[in-house]
Amino acid sequence: MDRWFDRTWGTINESDEFWKRGDHQKAVKLLDDAIAYWVQEGNTNWIRTLCHFGAQKCDSAGKLALVKHYYEQSLTYDPENSVALYGLAEVAMKQGHPDLAKGYAKRSYNAAAKDGDEVARGKLFDLIAKKWPDVVPN
Repeated sequence: MDRWFDRTWGTINESDEFWKRGDHQKAVKLLDDAIAYWVQEGNTNWIRTLCHFGAQKCDSAGKLALVKHYYEQSLTYDPENSVALYGLAEVAMKQGHPDLAKGYAKRSYNAAAKDGDEVARGKLFDLIAKKWPDVVPN
């Protein structure tokens, strides 16, 4: 397992380097291969980490279909992940689906409310309140 831990961080770094050089296809392939490995191993932490990294990289390049794919893949293994739900809300807004976005934002808020990390929860609440103020209770 330690070998895969080191290898996975190496994959993230290598993927990031490919991304910076503009070779997005190779960067995504590396991530997808690592995600496939962790899916077989059933490690939701690594799946979530890799999916969210991939979503952030793809978002920076405006690749909304891939952003959506990575957040949906993350939710397959962690259905109430507030960050992935918020990411899907952002994608839905960018794609012109405000009602869908609001639904994801509401789910994100509810999931974050159950999260034990107060700092992360507060930041997510702030983000949601700015874009969907009617989702956040007074």
